[in-house]
Amino acid sequence: MRASHIGVIGLQETHLRDEHVQSIKQLHERQFTLFNSCDPDSPGASAGVAFALNRSLVRTDECALHVLVPGRAAILTMTWHHNLRLTILNVYAPNDPGPQATFWTQVLDAWRLSGLPAPDFFMGDHNIVDNANDRAPPRAEDATALEAFRTLCLALNVQDAWRSSYPDARQFTFRTLGRTPQTHSRLDRIYVAAPICTSTYEWKVSPSPFRSDHLLVSVRYAPPTAPELGSGRWTLPLRLNTDKVFLDHVTKTGLALEEDLLRLPALREGDRNPQLLWQRFK
Repeated sequence: MRASHIGVIGLQETHLRDEHVQSIKQLHERQFTLFNSCDPDSPGASAGVAFALNRSLVRTDECALHVLVPGRAAILTMTWHHNLRLTILNVYAPNDPGPQATFWTQVLDAWRLSGLPAPDFFMGDHNIVDNANDRAPPRAEDATALEAFRTLCLALNVQDAWRSSYPDARQFTFRTLGRTPQTHSRLDRIYVAAPICTSTYEWKVSPSPFRSDHLLVSVRYAPPTAPELGSGRWTLPLRLNTDKVFLDHVTKTGLALEEDLLRLPALREGDRNPQLLWQRFK
């Protein structure tokens, strides 16, 4: 998170008990804050979703976790760029198609009852794909589960922004290990609220920093109200600080500039003024 300047990471299948969370917070409280929702029936053995927040980039004291489905779906609300509010939904869907349809309906019902705004980002391990290009070899998804998933996305008004930008591309985030034939799929995705899709950029799929059969999906977000940043201030290469030819030239022209400034009239005359002389010197 520090090296890549990541503000928020959504984690799935965390298997964290309360004592694990407390231990992590004590060890790393200066670096990041952790919000976790565990499986109430077997917290250390299955499911679990969490958010890790980089304290150097995020105002963690103004963040809150809202659990929709314990251990499976949770929403993080936070402040981003002064008074801008962000809402992020993180899910870890069941593997089996049967429970999936019920799960997506549960998430939708719980969100409606929560009174929370629609999420700006909807991320996680969905364990289902919505495009034939997202599996290799391709196979049909369970129709009931897929319909429930699409109903949720429609209600939340979120889009698969990466797929919209690359409609024919193939990029996988998960592969089966120890099986023949090996299969690949794009189970890990970040959906974006339709109004801010154009404010997302620099999509990446990279190796996970810890042992996992899933890859890390990331995207950067620049709110429309964020100040525009230029390319930075021009500076001299450090090596010129010890370059004798350069330093002699600066000294000679600097002394000439000083003499020209002293000879300037009290009132400006045309192009004879300190700012123009300084500009030419630079």
